Amino acid sequence: MTFDDGPNPETTPALLETLAEHGVNATFFLVGSLAFRHESLVEQIAAGGHTIGNHSLNHRFMPLLTTAVLEQEIDRTNDQLTSITGRKVEYFRPPYGIIDSRAADCLTERAMTPVYWGPVPLDWEAPGSRRVVKRVMRRLSNGSLVVLHEIGLIGKQTISAAKEIICKGRELGFEFVGIQELMDTELAKASGRAPS
Repeated sequence: MTFDDGPNPETTPALLETLAEHGVNATFFLVGSLAFRHESLVEQIAAGGHTIGNHSLNHRFMPLLTTAVLEQEIDRTNDQLTSITGRKVEYFRPPYGIIDSRAADCLTERAMTPVYWGPVPLDWEAPGSRRVVKRVMRRLSNGSLVVLHEIGLIGKQTISAAKEIICKGRELGFEFVGIQELMDTELAKASGRAPS
């Protein structure tokens, strides 16, 4: 489970409660400008054992930015998140899912991994939690990275959908693991080794 565009006081606490209730480790891709405003929420995410990733400073379309601004979008967010959590930020989810070679080089220089997603429920269009769940469940498979968003008016939809996806996914035999565990498993599969 991954959540983009937070932290959001209207959604993050309820999501953390749901995740704790179900014993799920998630990844929150946070927008730096929001992390500046809601440091206590970033602390709560980290205290819950969840992974925190960088989703840029201002959620801008990166290929249109100058190299200096692009680097600032990544570095200022990394600095803020690290200062709050005491942990290095290892993962980056590009806004709109697009980076160019300059951004890719920037991530490589910082030893960061770009992370995309699997099922795309188009939840930002506010179709309602039932439709979001249906869209995710139709495409859910081993290794899927589910992405939901914490933006604006879709918060209640996200909270409800997350809980239902976890419950329905488990009924179908899926396990929800942290992003590092997922990547380790996928790397082991690719190299022909069983995960340890």
